[in-house]
Amino acid sequence: MSSPLPMADALIRAAKWSGGSELPDLARLHQELMRLPTQSSVVSEKQATASPAAQTLEATYTRPYMAHASIGPSCAVAEFKAGSLTVWTHSQGVFPLKRNIAKP
Repeated sequence: MSSPLPMADALIRAAKWSGGSELPDLARLHQELMRLPTQSSVVSEKQATASPAAQTLEATYTRPYMAHASIGPSCAVAEFKAGSLTVWTHSQGVFPLKRNIAKP
């Protein structure tokens, strides 16, 4: 049976799916996150003079990773009508999304 929306039929025929990259091992998540590229910037810098009795201690502390993500299912709906595309989405990055949708 044909869909009431001809565009939906075209999308069904053209859709290609493939698996994404594998998720990292949660036991090594801290190390995996530390390997990712970063951007650093210095906001303020203060030069302190160390006294002869000064001692430097160094340590690394971690805590379980908590994602900044929605807790419910996500979806988006798009409608192409009269030469115009309207997209409804829950995205927190609407401007990057708009740039990506507009790419040829």
